[in-house]
Amino acid sequence: MTEESQPGSITIKGKISNVDGQAAIGKDIKQDSRVITFGRGPTPEELAELATVFASFRDEVAREAPPEVKDEAVRQAEVIEAATKGPKPDLGAIATARRWFLDHAPKLFGAVTAVIANPIIGKIVQSAGDAVADEFKKRFPDAAPAHE
Repeated sequence: MTEESQPGSITIKGKISNVDGQAAIGKDIKQDSRVITFGRGPTPEELAELATVFASFRDEVAREAPPEVKDEAVRQAEVIEAATKGPKPDLGAIATARRWFLDHAPKLFGAVTAVIANPIIGKIVQSAGDAVADEFKKRFPDAAPAHE
């Protein structure tokens, strides 16, 4: 593309380097910037506490699950824990595992719900954004916080 000067125009040149954010060179430029901040995620101390909660949960599952499904019950408990790791919880995996407990080890369903309703899980869900929090409320209404 060739550049032709038009009457009354000026040439604008610039060099941008080492910029961490927006930058612009030109005439009549408008820039908008939005920062989306989700809720504060759990602290390292809270994550350590959650690891203890999951260890207790796995122990309870191993102790209380019917013998014929014990190994799978422990695996499903581990699925729930793994699904809460990372920046976005895997709500589908949590729901599937929770349903497995309802179908195969209903005696442990209360323990599963208690883990899912843990306030630290709530922070993880909240920090993933409104869409994840809304989906969590839909999938787990008995585990979602009562306040809005």
